[in-house]
Amino acid sequence: MHPKLGDILQKRDGDKAKVLSVAHDNPDVFLKSEWNDFEITDFWFTTAEAEKLGWKIVGEKWKPEDEEQYWCFDGDLTSGSCTWDNDKIDNDNYAVGNCFPTEEACEEACKKIKEILKGE
Repeated sequence: MHPKLGDILQKRDGDKAKVLSVAHDNPDVFLKSEWNDFEITDFWFTTAEAEKLGWKIVGEKWKPEDEEQYWCFDGDLTSGSCTWDNDKIDNDNYAVGNCFPTEEACEEACKKIKEILKGE
């Protein structure tokens, strides 16, 4: 994660915050807003601290950590959970965008794909 001024951050639970400032002497240190209130300052964070707390820049592709559970779908668009082992299957899923942090996110992707296939 390399935050820039104005980037929107999001946690897995949906909370959002905004990057209000980035330290001039260290681009890995930034000031974020309170969650869901972009006008109120919160704390200065390092990117490592923010990532440990589950913050990601909106638009950045989520990737599980080693041994972390993730959700993917199979050929009939049925969602299921997997554990990230950094093997070929995990990396193939990640490469094609079939890697989700929650079951709900996976099922939403399946729904969109089904709509596209039906021509909706």
